[in-house]
Amino acid sequence: MLNLKNYVKQELIDVCLLLWKKFDKGNTGYIDEKDLVTMLRLLDYNPTEKEIIEMKEMLKSDDPKAPQDKISKEGFFACVARKERDTDSIEEFLNCFKIFDPNNTGMIEEKTLRYIMCNMGDALTTDETDNLMKEATN
Repeated sequence: MLNLKNYVKQELIDVCLLLWKKFDKGNTGYIDEKDLVTMLRLLDYNPTEKEIIEMKEMLKSDDPKAPQDKISKEGFFACVARKERDTDSIEEFLNCFKIFDPNNTGMIEEKTLRYIMCNMGDALTTDETDNLMKEATN
């Protein structure tokens, strides 16, 4: 079983438990699959459609006795932990950009950003970079 305390603060666990009680109609230990997104949004997470599909796939049970189209409490907490981990990843990502902001202005020079986008990680083409830069300035 997932120990949520390893991933999130007690304060968030308490909020999740209150939210769970509200959506677990009849105290069955399950919520409707459709309520998962609503609950995550109430926690200020904004999962993409792709993330929602991945979460639902991850939560499918091999147990034929498990209710279909239902999410267990453990499954819900796993989704919360996943979103918390993703939030940390975003913060780490933003911290990486501080390397390219030596004056701590919150800005990166365009030429530096272009270099990063065209030469590091999953590199973009010059045209793709130009299009992103145009979108960012509009």
